[in-house]
Amino acid sequence: MPLLVFVVLADQSVPMAHLGPVALGAGIVVLGSSLILWPFIALSPWSTKTFLPPMMFNNVGNMGIPLILLAFGE
Repeated sequence: MPLLVFVVLADQSVPMAHLGPVALGAGIVVLGSSLILWPFIALSPWSTKTFLPPMMFNNVGNMGIPLILLAFGE
């Protein structure tokens, strides 16, 4: 399923002007999650090096498959 979506999206042309806001949004999500979680981790007994990276870079690939099916169908 993910390869099918990749092939379909690879055939499309995207204007370069659209990639800037997407990259900015991704950066805001990654850095914003670290800034929000930093005080909580600092007050907890957990190591920052262990706990913060998984919270910044989530594995949300499984959420995309149902959304792809909703958007593109079977």
